[in-house]
Formats: sequence, C-alpha cells, structure tokens
Amino acid sequence: GNANPTLTFSVSGLGLVNGDQLTGALTTAANATTGVGTVAITQGTLAASANYTLSFLGASMSITPRPITVTADNLSKIYGNANPALTFTIGGLGLVNGDQLTGALTTAANATTGVGTVAITQGTLAASANYTLSFLGASMSITPRPITVTANDLSRFYGNANPALTFSVGGLGLVNGDQLTGALATAANGTTGVGTAAITQGTLAASSNYAFTFVNGTLTITPRPITVTANNLSRIYGNANPALTFTVGGLGLVNGDQLTGALATAANGTTGVGTAAITQGTLAASSNYAFTFVNGTLTITPRPITITADNLSKFAGQPDPVLTFTVGGDGLVNNDRLTGSLVRDAGEAIRNFAIRLGTLAAGPNYALTFVAGELTVKAPPAPPEVNSPTTLEPAITPTDPMPTAEEEAEARFGVDFPSQPDAPLIEEDELLDEPVTSGGDPSLYSGGGVTPPAGGQ
Repeated sequence: GNANPTLTFSVSGLGLVNGDQLTGALTTAANATTGVGTVAITQGTLAASANYTLSFLGASMSITPRPITVTADNLSKIYGNANPALTFTIGGLGLVNGDQLTGALTTAANATTGVGTVAITQGTLAASANYTLSFLGASMSITPRPITVTANDLSRFYGNANPALTFSVGGLGLVNGDQLTGALATAANGTTGVGTAAITQGTLAASSNYAFTFVNGTLTITPRPITVTANNLSRIYGNANPALTFTVGGLGLVNGDQLTGALATAANGTTGVGTAAITQGTLAASSNYAFTFVNGTLTITPRPITITADNLSKFAGQPDPVLTFTVGGDGLVNNDRLTGSLVRDAGEAIRNFAIRLGTLAAGPNYALTFVAGELTVKAPPAPPEVNSPTTLEPAITPTDPMPTAEEEAEARFGVDFPSQPDAPLIEEDELLDEPVTSGGDPSLYSGGGVTPPAGGQ
C-alpha cells in the first residue's frame, strides 16, 4: 500500500570515469496496490554511453504485510435491550486502497444477560493477507433496567377487608418473563376509620437487573352504607308506648359498633286512635357510616272496654230505678267519661225487660262491648184486709213474722178500695208503652257500683 521506494543501483566493474553518468531509470511492475510478495526490479531505461559496455544484474521489490491495529469500542446497554452494534477503530498504518475488514466482532452478551460486563472479542473480524492485524478487545457494560412501580389508588367501605393491593409497572418495564417478588403493604385494616391510608412498597422488589423506583398509592376508606328502618308497632289507646325498635340493613354494623341515641314519636298515653310517625329522634351512627333512615308507624288501636248493665228490679207501678252499669275490660283512662245512657225495653207487665245500650257511648278511642242486663217488674205485694177505720191488731206471737213498716202503716191507716173490674190495666196505658230510660248522668258515677241519683222516667 505504500508508494514504491526509489529504485537504486550500484555501478561496479571499472566504473564510470570522466564524470560520466548513466541515463534513464530502473523500473518495476510493483505499485501501491501490488499485494504482498516480490516483484522484479528491471533495467528499465537505464543506460550508459557508447564508451561503456553495460552489464545489468536485476533485483527484487519485496512487499510486506501492512500492520494495522483493530481496537473494539467499549459499549454499554440496559439489561433486556438488544446489543448495540459492535464497533471498532483501526489504528497502525490503516487500511488502504479501499480495503475493508471482513467479518464482525462478537460478544457472549444478549438480551437476557444480567447486569455486569461481558468481553467484546474479535469474532470473525479479519483483514486480507496484505495486512498484519493486531486486535485489542473491549467490554460490554450491562446496566440495570429502570422501572417505575406505581401503587394503584384503591377504595373500600369501612369495615370491609382490604382489596388486593395492585400496581402498574412503568419505565422500561419488565422483560424476559421477569416478575416482581413480595407484596405492597398498608397500615389500614378492617377497623381503620374513614379517611385515607398510604399504600407503600412493603416487600415488593425486583432483581438486581432493575433500577426500581416506587410511587406510593392511596387507599380511601369510605363510610359504610347502612339503612335503619324503624319497626312498625301498635299499642292500645291509653297504654304506654312500647319500646321503639328498629332493624339495621344495608351493609350492617361492624367491629362491634353500636348506634347511639333513640327513636322518637310524638305519641303518648293521651294520643287518640290513629297513627303516629316513628322518627329518627337522636338515633345516630358514627362518621364511619353513611346513615339512611326510614320512618316507622305507631298504630294506636281502640281500648277494649266491656259495659255490663246491672240487673235491676222494681214493683209494678213504681218508677224505674236508675239504670246502672259496670265498666270492665281495660277500663277508662285519661279521665275519659261515657256519654248517653242505657235504655230498657218498654212495658210494665210482670216480667223481665232487657236493659240495652241505648245512647251510652265511649267515643272513637274505645272498642265497646256491651252485655245487656234485665229489669224485673214484680207484682206489688197484696194489701192486708181492712174492715173499719179502726182495727184491733192481733197479738204478736214469736212464730209470726214481723210486719214491715209499709204493712204496719196500711194496717193502721189504710182504707178499703172497692174493686173496679171495668178499670183498664196499667200495662195498657199508652204512656207506659215508651222505653223507660235511666235517669241521672252516668258519666258522674262511671257505672261502677255507685248508685246514681233517683229520677228515672
């Protein structure tokens, strides 16, 4: 590849004299592209004058291999990436005449080779026979693969188990089927209250072939939805309210939590028959719950009472006694009074007459059951015989019954009433055909064993 050196010669024999010089020049077929080997140096145009007899002895041009040094470049790559192109530089006398090396450098490193250094060797890289090639090897540095692991933000209800803690891998990602080991962590558990808790790296890790960067996530704990429904209840008018109860639906209470406060209703012992709302009152849950309330209904039913007409009697022709009664069942409350009065069937015959409810009433707050009574009309007692205005009384003996005051008065002062067969019977009097009602105001004595004032019609 070098230029031919000057072709020189030496003159021997008797030599040149008188300052004579040879003319022309030696020649060779060799040039810069002539490969390694020997090429003849010939006389070419070299000549002497006619004063000389020139004998020429040829020589050789030896072409030796051109020394070059090939040095592999030091390279680096990230674990998992393909190898970069293996390059080199050529030193020494370099390549000439457009010559090129053939083959390629090589390295044992590939995409699965772990972090470290691997030699870059000559491989098949070569020069032609015109070169003497010296090789200097290099190294491939494999660096950790950068990945970013970000914990996914998650949420759950208070009291539930934590969801699976998941993550996403960013950066250059995992390669070669590699997997992270370990698991994320959080301090939150089933008893942790509403709020947020960090999701941390925990034991999650990658092999040494990765440069691992971690970004925390957040676990949001939301209020637990519950539905509290007041139970529908009932009671009798005048009774105390029953315990106001409820059921808890939705996701229910957890961790031994209890509601505080109590339900409420506007109804009390004096509230009349009907319905009253059962409301939330002071019933509440902690801030760990989303509380929905459904009202209930307190139904107030009529108070059962039994009115029993007292059985009564009288003598025919006498005024009716006051028709009285007793109140049983659950009784009257709240100072309530009955209104109206009992009534009996009309008539003055010597027999029993039914005592009926008449206009006696308790009002809508009571369920009234009536038990009828009887008024017995009895025949009046027979008057004693009277012969004259003055009668001697017979002597009283121990075996004779004692006369009543009425009998004694009639015996002393009574007169003899002649019989009147054409007179109408008293029960045929149209005035006595109307129902006979009780006198007095029954609300003043409540029918309970107290004798009302006289005055029955």
